[in-house]
Amino acid sequence: MHWTAGAGNPLEATLLSEPGGGYVLDIADSGRYLIRPDEGLICVPPETPPILREVRLLGLPLLLCFLERGDLSLHAAAVETPAGAVLIAAPGRHGKTSLAATFTKLGHRLLTEDLCCIRPSDSSALIPGPATLRIRPDMAGILPVPDMEGIGSLDERMVLASTSPGTCDPVPIAGILLLKDFGSELVVDRVDGASVLPDLWLLSLHLPTEADRVRKFGQLVDLVAQVPTWNVVLPNRVESLPDTAMSLREVVVG
Repeated sequence: MHWTAGAGNPLEATLLSEPGGGYVLDIADSGRYLIRPDEGLICVPPETPPILREVRLLGLPLLLCFLERGDLSLHAAAVETPAGAVLIAAPGRHGKTSLAATFTKLGHRLLTEDLCCIRPSDSSALIPGPATLRIRPDMAGILPVPDMEGIGSLDERMVLASTSPGTCDPVPIAGILLLKDFGSELVVDRVDGASVLPDLWLLSLHLPTEADRVRKFGQLVDLVAQVPTWNVVLPNRVESLPDTAMSLREVVVG
C-alpha cells in the first residue's frame, strides 16, 4: 500500500508485507517501522525526533496491530459522556478535533482524537487512546483545554497530551456523529445504518485482500445496526463551538 502526501494529509508512506509475517512501514518524515503484530512488537526509528516518532507510532503501526487481533478502525475523535463514547467521524479538516477539544472543555474525557479502535461484539465498544490533540493555528481560540498540556508541535499543529488520560478499559459506544459539511447553522439528521455505510467504509482502513474487505464490511454492518448515527452540518463560526457541542450532547445523551 502507498499513501501520497496532499492537501490535508501530510503523510507519505509505503507499507510492505513481509514473507514471514508482519510489515515494514516506511514513512517519509519519520523513518522505518517494523511491525510484527503476532509478537506484539513494533520497532521504531531511534533517530526520529520523539514527538514525531510517537505520533506516527500511534497511527498506522498501532492500527495494524489491532486489525490483526480483529478490531475495527475508524478515522474519528471520541469523547466520553454519561451514556458512553460519542464518536466524531470525518475526513481531515471537517472540524472533528476542534469539536472534540470543545467537548473536553465542557468536562468530557477525551478518548482519542484521530484513530478509533472499535472492539466488535454484541455491544460495540471503543478502546480509549491515545489521549492527544493536534490543534491547527487557526483554531488556537479554543485553547486552553483543561487537563491538557502542550508537548510540542508537528505538521504546523500544536500537540497537546492529556495529564489524566484514564485507563484503556473499553467504553460502550453511545452514538456516531458523522461530520458532513459547514453551513450557516447546526443541522443534525438521524440516519439509518445502510445509508452511512459508504461514509464509514471510506473512514475505516482495511488491507488490500478479499478476506479483510469482507471482514471490515461485516463489522461495519454490525456497528451501524447497534449504534445510532447522525449526519451533522457544523456552523462555520468558531465562537459557536460551545453551543454546538452542548446541542450535540443533548441529541446523543438526551
